[in-house]
Amino acid sequence: VIDNSTKAQARIDNKKVCDKYGFEHLIQEKNTGICGGRQCAAEHFHDSTADFYLFFEDDMTLSAPGEGSCCRNGFKKYIPDLYLKLHQIMIREDFDFLKLNFTEVYMDNNIQTSWYNVPQDIRDTQWPEYKDLPMHGIDPHSPRTKFKNIERISDGLCYISGEIYYCNWPMIVSRKGNQKMFIDTKWAHYFEGTWMSHMFQEAQKGNINSAVLLASPVTHE
Repeated sequence: VIDNSTKAQARIDNKKVCDKYGFEHLIQEKNTGICGGRQCAAEHFHDSTADFYLFFEDDMTLSAPGEGSCCRNGFKKYIPDLYLKLHQIMIREDFDFLKLNFTEVYMDNNIQTSWYNVPQDIRDTQWPEYKDLPMHGIDPHSPRTKFKNIERISDGLCYISGEIYYCNWPMIVSRKGNQKMFIDTKWAHYFEGTWMSHMFQEAQKGNINSAVLLASPVTHE
């Protein structure tokens, strides 16, 4: 557990929870933010012997049985044995990362959200027919994600590969994916948009292989 708390009592209370459930308690001595916490997690994983890890934040919860059947895009919210199935997909496909949710809060994965965050010269070359950002807000006609293949594992859980944008929603990351995403290139300051831009450009070079579930098992509280 990466502890971004700024108050001593909160750290003491968090340590009690970690001790109770057997978690390693990583105190940061300051609020490093979501992205600072993710970089810490990536480096901690890099120094471990684990093969995969999942990003989860304290306002992200997994859907329980009967907790709403579908998201707004029509995908299942409850996936039994999700943890096992994620590993099966990662091992079969050798993905660098696999996002858990097709549907998010502001964007869904049919929208190529990297369009907002890449440098202008990348927009000029990748989307010459639609290269200008809106003056403000979200563009309803922004470019759509280019997908490759829809596949499924034996019980019918489907996933789709392609130019899947990175963002701070839960995902499972492999060891080699983590190396390419967070270790080989480090930034003076960590921002979601910076990572999104970098990983899109790496994917264009063929360096990152990713996918997203055709499901939405995570709820943002």
